[in-house]
Amino acid sequence: MIQGKPKRRVKEGFTLVKTPFSALAGNLQRPRPGLLFLCALFLGFNVLPAAAQKPGDFAAGIYAYQQKDFAAAYQLLEPLAKQGHSSAQYNLGRMYVRGEGAPKDYVEAYKWFFLADKNGRKEGNQAMRALAKSLTDKQIGEAILRAGKECCALKR
Repeated sequence: MIQGKPKRRVKEGFTLVKTPFSALAGNLQRPRPGLLFLCALFLGFNVLPAAAQKPGDFAAGIYAYQQKDFAAAYQLLEPLAKQGHSSAQYNLGRMYVRGEGAPKDYVEAYKWFFLADKNGRKEGNQAMRALAKSLTDKQIGEAILRAGKECCALKR
């Protein structure tokens, strides 16, 4: 083990600090490309498009959303949200606010944020409070009624 203060050395007008980690890091070998592919394969790196995924796959839904395939993201996230997946509920709420993959509907968005909050997602509460400024009390009541009618959207 290397101990003591980091050594300083000057190289072409720059002062470099050589810490114990950087001293050891220079001896590491670069992994082989084939090994990286196998690691990615075993760790679940997903190379299939979102449309080829099974419904209810959260990671595939987020991937589809990031690829701007909002219709596929909605189809993948909605079943999870109805089963009580708080992150899926929160993301569905965002999609309803923005009109991505579903028509823009603030009442429906509030419903999903409400359910996400009740399932422990703190961002759901923050989004509800921000969205409440754009809704009437009647609309908020309607959203909460809709949330109550969702079959299994609350974790038990």
